[in-house]
Amino acid sequence: MPQSPTFIDLFCGIGGFRLAFEKIGGRCVFSSDWDKYSRLTYAANFGETPHGDIHTVAVADIPASE
Repeated sequence: MPQSPTFIDLFCGIGGFRLAFEKIGGRCVFSSDWDKYSRLTYAANFGETPHGDIHTVAVADIPASE
């Protein structure tokens, strides 16, 4: 069985990009946005809070694709 594609959701906003990719079988492994209201909405929509400003995230904290 083919493995579902994984993706990261940078500048994720409220999750529109994620919805589109999940609809075709993708799986989000990381998300990030600096706006606090977008992060709150994203958390309400997906049950996980995105990391903050991508400039403060260590590369090691971003999962490798599987």
